[in-house]
Amino acid sequence: MRGFLYLALAILSEVFGSTMLKLSEGFTQFWPIIGVAAGFLSAFTFLSFSLRTIDLSSAYATWSGIGTALTAVVGFLLFGETVSLKGICGLTLIIAGVVLLNQSKAPNKRKKADGLSLTVCFFMIAPIFSQKLLAAIRRFLEWLVRSCKKTPLFHKACGLTLRLLLRHRV
Repeated sequence: MRGFLYLALAILSEVFGSTMLKLSEGFTQFWPIIGVAAGFLSAFTFLSFSLRTIDLSSAYATWSGIGTALTAVVGFLLFGETVSLKGICGLTLIIAGVVLLNQSKAPNKRKKADGLSLTVCFFMIAPIFSQKLLAAIRRFLEWLVRSCKKTPLFHKACGLTLRLLLRHRV
């Protein structure tokens, strides 16, 4: 379980570093530059700690996949970036790939928890966010589910992952 805590901290640090990268305006703002360095240094440090108990493929896939998804949500919520249906489905497929990769390791009894790493990491960090941000993420995910239902081609890819997330009352 300690490995998942380190992995969650690595994900949060990476999202923080990426957000500071945007705020640094091409490395012209001093404090955001410090935030970039601190965010990515701590992200790789925590990721290396998580590798003591989690397989490299599972840890890295979870770190990069959830980090990508959360960074997209931050861009959408904080910076007003647009999100297209193709982009949403692409992120959903990345998350689905992380889940499948982690579930492929489930037969090893010692590593059964790896199949749940996406859910564990996402919902370990969720309480850190404010209620307002969580409500915005929930509305975004609900909109995403409705959009995917309107597009039969992406329904299976998007719907299952999003229903899993919504079931946990983000």
